[in-house]
Amino acid sequence: MASGAGDCMERPAPEERGFATDGRLFLRLFGGFDIRRPDGESIALPGRRERILLAYLALQPDRRRSRRALTEFLWGEAANDTTLDNLRTCLWSLRKALGDDADAIVVSDREWIGISPDALDVDARSFSRLAAGSDPADLEKAMDLYDGELLDGIEIASDAFSDWLRDEQTRHRDIAVDTLERLMGARAGSGDYNGAIEAGQRILRLEPFHEETLRALMPIYAAAGRRHLVLQTYRAFAERLEKELGIEPEAESQRVLKETLNGHTQREGSENGSVVVASGPTPIADEQGSTDQPDLQPARDAGWVPVIRSRAIRVTLWASGALLVAGLGALLAVGITFWRVPELAPAPLGVWILEVKHRVTPTRPSLAVLPFEGHGDRDATEFGDAISAGITSALAVASDIFVVSRSSVQTYRERPAPPQRIATDLRVRYLLEGSVSKFGDSVNIRVGLIDTQEGGRYVSIVDYQRKEADFFQVQREITLEVVTALQVRLTEGEQERIALVHGTKNFDAWLLASEGEKRLRQMAPKTNLGARHNYEQAVALDPNYVGAWIGLGWTYLLEARFGWSSDRMARLIEARRIAERAMALDEGRAAAHSLMGTIAIMTGDFSTATQLGGRSVELDYNDPDGLALLAYTLSYTGEPRRAISLVRRASRLRPYPPRWYGWLLARCHRLAGRPEETITILTSDDSKYPRSIIPLVDLAAAYGEVGARAKARAVAASIVAVYPQFSVRAWLTMPSYKDRDVAERELKTLVAAGLPE
Repeated sequence: MASGAGDCMERPAPEERGFATDGRLFLRLFGGFDIRRPDGESIALPGRRERILLAYLALQPDRRRSRRALTEFLWGEAANDTTLDNLRTCLWSLRKALGDDADAIVVSDREWIGISPDALDVDARSFSRLAAGSDPADLEKAMDLYDGELLDGIEIASDAFSDWLRDEQTRHRDIAVDTLERLMGARAGSGDYNGAIEAGQRILRLEPFHEETLRALMPIYAAAGRRHLVLQTYRAFAERLEKELGIEPEAESQRVLKETLNGHTQREGSENGSVVVASGPTPIADEQGSTDQPDLQPARDAGWVPVIRSRAIRVTLWASGALLVAGLGALLAVGITFWRVPELAPAPLGVWILEVKHRVTPTRPSLAVLPFEGHGDRDATEFGDAISAGITSALAVASDIFVVSRSSVQTYRERPAPPQRIATDLRVRYLLEGSVSKFGDSVNIRVGLIDTQEGGRYVSIVDYQRKEADFFQVQREITLEVVTALQVRLTEGEQERIALVHGTKNFDAWLLASEGEKRLRQMAPKTNLGARHNYEQAVALDPNYVGAWIGLGWTYLLEARFGWSSDRMARLIEARRIAERAMALDEGRAAAHSLMGTIAIMTGDFSTATQLGGRSVELDYNDPDGLALLAYTLSYTGEPRRAISLVRRASRLRPYPPRWYGWLLARCHRLAGRPEETITILTSDDSKYPRSIIPLVDLAAAYGEVGARAKARAVAASIVAVYPQFSVRAWLTMPSYKDRDVAERELKTLVAAGLPE
C-alpha cells in the first residue's frame, strides 16, 4: 500500500477513526507513516531514522529503550562515540520537528529515551486493544485502522530494524486475520452474509493459503444465494495452491465443497458463531445456470478439482500462512495411508507420515551428524570426533529431533557418499557435517547443515574460532552453540532457545533442563517427578538459570492441577514461590508471566490470570507456548472461540507442536459447542493419545454430548482404571470456571458420561 503524503491526506481524520483529539498527536503506522496534530495538520519529520525512532518507541511495552539499544537498532552496530552522537542528533531533529521544546513528548535521561504515554494516539496500539475485545463493533473499528502493513515502505540499513519490523508486521497481520475470523463469524451469525463474505475475502488477501477461511466461506456463499461463487472460489484457491506450492486443497475442504454444492446441511464453525445453510438435496444452479446437480467427475478430469487417490502422496500444510514465511521444515508431508514407526516416539499432533516409494520418513525433524574431518595437528580428528559425539548426544537428549546414532554414521568416514544417498540410507532429511582445523592452541571449526530435500543446499554454515585453553570447556561451549542453532533451525522454535539456553552457560545444567522439559511434557506423575529432579539439579549447577526455575515451577503446578499430591494447595504455593524467583531473575521473561498467570487461574483469580497471560503475549507474541497458555486461561473465563484462534496461531508458529496443543484445541471446541470437532481431533490417531487423563476427560464428555453414551462410559472406565481416585468435583475445583452455569453444566456432563462425582 502506498505510503506517500497524498495517500495520507485521503484518509479519515483522527476523530473519525475512533481516536481522541484532546491535545494528543495522532501517529499512523499502518500502510506507511503519518503523524498529525490534533487539528489534523500533518507534521513532516526530516528523515527515516527520526520516523523509525518515534514508531519504535511508541510500540514498546513501556514506551522507552536504552540509548545503547537504540544505536544498535538504528545503525546496526554496537554503541560507540559516533553512533551515540548520531542518536543525539536524531533525537534533537525529532524534537524540533514535533515542536517539543519542553521535552513533553520525547522524554529522556542519560541512559534511555522514551515517549510520554499521554503524548500520542497510535493506530497500532488502538488496533491491538480493540482487536482483543469480543464486541463486533470494536472488531469493526480495529479493522478500520488496519490499512496495510506496519511501516510499509520504510527501510534503513539495519538488520536489527529489519528483524523487528518483519516480526511486528507478522504479529499485526496475524491479529488482523484472527479479528477478521471472529468478525466473519459474528456477521454470519447475525445474518449479514455479505459482510461475512467481505471479511473472509479480506482474510484471503492477507493470507492467500488460509484454508480454514475457504471452508468457512463456501457455505456462507450458499447461504447468501451466491452458489456460483462456491465453485469459483474453490477453483481459484486450488489453482493458487497448485501454482505456488504444488499441492492440492485438504480433504476436509473437498468435503465441504461437495456438501455445499449438493445442498446438504453444512455447519461451519467460526470464532464467534457458525453458519448453517439449507439442508436436504436442493437443486442448485451451476455457473451456466443449470439447476441439475453438478457432476464433479468431469471437473476432476479437467484437472482443477484436486482429489485424493488411493496410495497417492499428498502434501499439506500445518499452517499455510506462517509456514510460507518460515524457513526449514515449512512444508509438512502427509500420507494418505498412515504407518507407524515402532522405533520413533509418538508423532506430535497434526504431523503425520509421508510414504515415498514405500519408505517411511520420521514425523519430526530428522538429522544425522556425520564424522567431522580433521586438519592440521594429529589430534584434530580426535577433537572433531568429540565435538560431533557431543552434538549427537545433546540433540538426542535435548529436543524432539530424531537423531541417528553415532554407530550408524561411522561407516561414512571410510566410505564417503553423496548427501542424498546418505540421507536415503539413514532415512533422515538433514545432515550436519563439519571440519576441525587445529594448529597449536587455536581451534577453528566449520559446521554446515544440509537439507537433502532442498537439492542438498546448505541452510546454515557457521564458523567458530576458539583457543584450546581447556579441551572440555571448548568442546562443550561449541556443542552448546551448535545444538542451540540446530534446534532453532530444525524446529522453527525460537522458544526452545529462549526457554533452555538463554541465562546459562553451563552445558550440564542445560542438558539436565532439556531432559526435564521432555519429561515434563509427558504430563504423567512419574515423569513429572523425574522432571523435577532434573530441574533441581540444573538450578543447583546454575542458580541464575531462569529457564530451569520456570520448568521447576511447572512440575509443582502440574502436580496441583492433576491431584498427584494429597496437598494440592501446598504444591501451588511452592509453584508461586518458584515463579516469583524466576520473575525476580528476569522480569521481562514471557514464560515467567505465563507460569504466574496459570497459577492465578488455578486459584480462581481470573482477572490476574488474564492480565498476566496477556502480558506474556505482549512481551513475546511469537512464543507459541505463551499463546497456548493464554488460550487455556480463556477456556475457563468463557472465551473458548478466542482461545481456539490462539491455539491455531501457536500451532502455526510451532509446526511440530506438543501433544497438549491438540488436547487444548479439542477442549476449546467442545466448550464452544462443537463436540464433534473434539472427537475428530482426539480420535484421529489413537496412538497419539495414550492413557493421559487430559484428553480422555474431554473425549468422554464429547461422546456424552453427542449422545454416544456407550463410548462415553468406555472412556470413563479407562480413566477410573488408571486414576481410581478420580472425582469430577475435584477435577472442576482447580481450576474452576468463571461462569458457575458452565461449571454446573460440566459437572452434569461428566457424571452422565460415567465418571464418579
